[in-house]
Amino acid sequence: MDELLMPTTTEECLNRMEDLLNKAVSLPLMGGKCVVDTEELRELVEEIRVNLPTEIRQAKIIANDRVQIISKAKQDAEITLRVAEEAKKRMLSQDEIIKAAQIKANEILEAAQQRSKEMRAATNQYVDNLLREHENALGQDLAGIKKLRANLRHDGQ
Repeated sequence: MDELLMPTTTEECLNRMEDLLNKAVSLPLMGGKCVVDTEELRELVEEIRVNLPTEIRQAKIIANDRVQIISKAKQDAEITLRVAEEAKKRMLSQDEIIKAAQIKANEILEAAQQRSKEMRAATNQYVDNLLREHENALGQDLAGIKKLRANLRHDGQ
């Protein structure tokens, strides 16, 4: 197979395999058996083997990014809470300002908690969507590979 035409993703490899099968020459009187360029098919299978670990690594990186984003959101919320608590303590010494400080601190606390929840939910949604897409792609790739292997076994019999 020409190196310049070598597919770079698992999906491209599977598409190329499908093209090979569609272009296969049928053998007369052989019950539908076909001639396929086995070397090209082997190269495509090897390319899939090379690509799958990369795609799995990418999914792991996305999962790790999710953890880091959630950790950062928690840190930001903790800092905001500390700032609110410190502001609240400074204001306690003055009688007239005490009520306003408590109200403001509670507002800041509620806003920080709400923001943290929103960020966590958005992050989880984003990462879940990315992982679902990768899971679906990998599932389709794996199903295609299993089908191709079954066809190869069937054709080889």
